[in-house]
Amino acid sequence: MPVEMNVMSHQLVGAWLARLTTAEKRPETLAGFMEGLAAYVNNALGVETIAATYVAARNAWRIPGVLEIFGVAEDAAAVYVSHAPEQVVIRLPDPELLAESRNLAVAFDHGGRSGEFYVDRFYYDYIRGGDYAPSNSAFLDSRIADYTFAQCR
Repeated sequence: MPVEMNVMSHQLVGAWLARLTTAEKRPETLAGFMEGLAAYVNNALGVETIAATYVAARNAWRIPGVLEIFGVAEDAAAVYVSHAPEQVVIRLPDPELLAESRNLAVAFDHGGRSGEFYVDRFYYDYIRGGDYAPSNSAFLDSRIADYTFAQCR
């Protein structure tokens, strides 16, 4: 069963991941990752009310309005992967998630909507442009979050 993630604040999560990319030391546990993200969000928003909590009944780490990760142990390890000339990591999709995505694609194809694809509202604002379009930096941070969690729901 795949780990399920709900990224609600793409820009903040992406900015935190960008910071971790160049960090000398990264959290070794998911708890540390989530607590670090909560601290980052508090600092970015100028508040002190955001907290990471583990909900044992749902096997989930939560930062309300920012990020939820379901189907994980409270003490799960955090592993970071970066590519190097000596090692390339090819992340294959989760089989269940791939099957679900394939079924949706086939349904859209059979519905006569060939070539159409779902674009999250955030990206639609960017693609459409106008007054509500995010800045390039905000869009970049959002894409970092998406690509890092590409196998998650």
